[in-house]
Amino acid sequence: DILFKVAVFRLDADQLYLVWSNHHIMMDGWSMGVLMKSLFQNYEALRAGRTPANGQGKPYSDYIKWLGKQDNEEAESYWSERLAGFEQPSVLPGRLPVKKDEYVNKEYSFTWDETLVARIQQTANLHQVTGPNLFQAVWGIVLSKYNFTDDVVFGTVVSGRPSEINGIETMAGLFINTIPVRVK
Repeated sequence: DILFKVAVFRLDADQLYLVWSNHHIMMDGWSMGVLMKSLFQNYEALRAGRTPANGQGKPYSDYIKWLGKQDNEEAESYWSERLAGFEQPSVLPGRLPVKKDEYVNKEYSFTWDETLVARIQQTANLHQVTGPNLFQAVWGIVLSKYNFTDDVVFGTVVSGRPSEINGIETMAGLFINTIPVRVK
């Protein structure tokens, strides 16, 4: 896979079309805004006959250095404590393997009516959780039924930029992690 590519197409004498694509492993959603802001600032500078500014954001290497300074033993202790006593992997029932040439991609679309959406939000509010937290709990219940247990763990992707890093809001890169969610 190509991780990052940019192409410019001339539509006519004074109109260009920019196509920018990147692999999702390259950066998080916030980073796209950081890069687009920089791109447009540099474009406007060039149009005005000015030299574009250098170093408009903090380097991602600052984040990597910060990661290297984190206490891995403390993190391991934290997660070990939270996952203590969990023994059985949470899995879905197996399916027969599908041969590559037998796979058929299908799509299923549906729309939730406003009443259902309102009931979901009302339930989340009643339990003082967000909609995504409610669905994580439901997923945990589904896994518990399939695994015949009242203790399940699954992964969820979280995004976050550590506020201790000066200028983190101007960095472009990937700031996500997958963490375990335990439902008992």
